[in-house]
Amino acid sequence: MKQGGQTFAHAWDALVLASVAGKQPAVQPWFETALKGSSFCGGFSSCTAAVATQLAPYIAIDDLTDTWAVMDGSGAFVFGSNTVPFMNQDSWTYSSTSAGFANYQALVATLTKRAGHGLTFNGNLTYGHDIGEFSLNQEYTLANPENPWNLYTDYGPNPWDRKLVINYLSTYELPLGKGHRWSTNNKVLSRVISGWSLDPIFTWASGTPIEAGTSDSCTQWGNGYDPWCAGLVPLTDVLKYGNSPHPRVFGNATTGVGTAAGPAGTGLNMFADPNQVYNSFRPDYVGIDGRSYDYGPIRGQRRWNLDLGITKDTRITERVGIQLFAQAFNALNHMQWGDPNLSLLNPGWFGVISGEYGSVGNGYRRIIQLGARVSF
Repeated sequence: MKQGGQTFAHAWDALVLASVAGKQPAVQPWFETALKGSSFCGGFSSCTAAVATQLAPYIAIDDLTDTWAVMDGSGAFVFGSNTVPFMNQDSWTYSSTSAGFANYQALVATLTKRAGHGLTFNGNLTYGHDIGEFSLNQEYTLANPENPWNLYTDYGPNPWDRKLVINYLSTYELPLGKGHRWSTNNKVLSRVISGWSLDPIFTWASGTPIEAGTSDSCTQWGNGYDPWCAGLVPLTDVLKYGNSPHPRVFGNATTGVGTAAGPAGTGLNMFADPNQVYNSFRPDYVGIDGRSYDYGPIRGQRRWNLDLGITKDTRITERVGIQLFAQAFNALNHMQWGDPNLSLLNPGWFGVISGEYGSVGNGYRRIIQLGARVSF
């Protein structure tokens, strides 16, 4: 939207950048034209100064949504109200369309061994990329695209975009007992050592994109309170900082970056120097960037897991058999930390690792299941 030959996006960016620098903004043609003659500007040297002063708390956190709502709600715009009014009969209006799109491409390599010498296995390596225009799971019904007139504004990596995934599963019958490499003529001992098999399932995956947010309000693009937050814009190659837990990192006491966990907390941070990484980003600005950079470029931690099954098959008679089994999920009880918060307006928690990955329910802690099955 242009007023006075200037877009609102550029006028808004001027206010935000002046706020960041601690300065009074220069007069912006958009505000002077759109608010001309309004009581909203009364008592101020310019309409730009009126907006910068009265809405300073919103401008400081790049909250475009509330800034627009206040100006629009006061009836200040010369072109009239430009926001759907709130009605007592309606709190939310849901809308959907089939215009969404995503693009997934992958190279898949598979190595398979058919049953032989008691061993069967199947391994898969997937190198892929999943990008879309919205970067959200379908259950986020209140979220909306940054720019409904151009869905490519949000086009980027999806939250589930893992570039590399390795899966391996196999069954190995131990070469023990009658008909195998190691056998015995003792019938009792033969029954004990026969029929054992191991069934490992191993997975390894690279990290998913982390939402590096401008703020926690998710209102930087003026499109409501439930979009995905606008992301951060990197100022350097931030991939060089890595994505592995670093112990005994308690942040920067001077700037407060990464200090939330403190000496009494986890003492873990995804970066060796969170303050350096924090200063390697800047906020997303609507007029300058033209898109939200929802995800990336920093990716979360790598994930791996080993599940293991042990099975014992015993024939009681030709028609009756019994199977005993033990299954261990996360057999090594391997601890996996959740990915951290990366918000410029929450510097204390920047990079701090404080939770367990997948900890809903039992998460990824070891689960052992024992069972028996009789066949006849």
